[in-house]
Amino acid sequence: MLRIRPYRSADGAAIQQWIRDEREHALWCANLIEYPPSAEALDRKRQEMEAAGDGAMFTALDRSGAPIGFFAVMSLELMTNNAHLGFIVVDPGLRGTGVGLQMVRLATRYCFELLSAGSITLKVYDQNEAARKCYQAAGFSEVIHNEKSLTFGDEQWGTWDMILTRKRHGRATPM
Repeated sequence: MLRIRPYRSADGAAIQQWIRDEREHALWCANLIEYPPSAEALDRKRQEMEAAGDGAMFTALDRSGAPIGFFAVMSLELMTNNAHLGFIVVDPGLRGTGVGLQMVRLATRYCFELLSAGSITLKVYDQNEAARKCYQAAGFSEVIHNEKSLTFGDEQWGTWDMILTRKRHGRATPM
């Protein structure tokens, strides 16, 4: 069983261990959080989101209460009734086990049931095929492909904008 709760500064030590190099860091946060992602850097990002009044960060916990995943609800656009997910990451030792899918499903439930969002969006880099498949399994559909979203070294990365609507969520596989 997986649970989510608001991010705490103490969670930063675990999250920092999950981001193993600069490439993985860029795939995770598009360099919107400084590298390496220390607890202090995550706290600054949380304060920035709270100051803007439209974001919150969450930690996923295993049965023992240990952090195993992290995500943020980056914004809730009131005009379009859309929530945006970002900074999604799972402990590397648990990737490919279904934990990411379970966490994304909890995140979507939070957005639909507690925030009353009508839709949820996220972005995923072309180079992160495992994450894209996870989001598709959670019910997200690809909407727009942006060929040149980020330059990393001598590489040009594209992103997929993905969406999950409340109507489609109702047909999604239960947790």
